[in-house]
Amino acid sequence: MDDNSGFSGFVTEFSLDESYLEKFEEQVVGGDIHRELWVPAEELEEFNNRIIDGIQVTAAFYGEKYIGNIKSSDRFKTLTAQQQLSAVKLDWENGNFSLLLKEESVAIQANFSYWKSLPQSDQLESLFENMEREWSVLHPKRALIKEKNNAT
Repeated sequence: MDDNSGFSGFVTEFSLDESYLEKFEEQVVGGDIHRELWVPAEELEEFNNRIIDGIQVTAAFYGEKYIGNIKSSDRFKTLTAQQQLSAVKLDWENGNFSLLLKEESVAIQANFSYWKSLPQSDQLESLFENMEREWSVLHPKRALIKEKNNAT
């Protein structure tokens, strides 16, 4: 992880029709257990359009220099992960929670496991429980990552 990645990495999972995937060559990258399909850049738009039921983020890795600046919408685009958590907490306290979970879904999904790894109070635990419950209603096909993975 480096400055270009924001000192973070995310593992994703998605489904495509098997007959479409057969046209792409599988490559071994790094080691035998690391396999991926190589999709030519000129075919990415069609590839993305063929994704079934969206993309799931299944794991998140954060380096020591991670600050969580996820450029998603106007409200969060300049805030660090800690500042974003403060904004989420404030909206939860003020009853604007659902709107924020819709508008800032990219940043929230990217930072949720990072936030949960920070020292927590009872109030934050309650916030996270409510966030998970509301998220599952608003985004039933996009699970929140609950545990932070250490970057190596």
